[in-house]
Amino acid sequence: MSSQFDEGKPMKYLILKRFRSNGVTYEPGTTAEFQAETAKHLLAIGRVELNIEPVVEEKEEKVEAPVNRAEKPKRTRRKKA
Repeated sequence: MSSQFDEGKPMKYLILKRFRSNGVTYEPGTTAEFQAETAKHLLAIGRVELNIEPVVEEKEEKVEAPVNRAEKPKRTRRKKA
């Protein structure tokens, strides 16, 4: 793991948990670049992981048919005796 920090240039990391660093809030699922020392600490506490491959997630959106309330029978309560 130390070989990735030897280069000294910023590398891309996948954010695993929300946190603030240097006045910036990082949200889970996004990628960000960090300097070697910062990345080393964030990896140690489990906030980020090395982003080797681009993360591509396809979200399927479920679209429900609109309910026509006029067609539903009205529910009424039985009169108390």
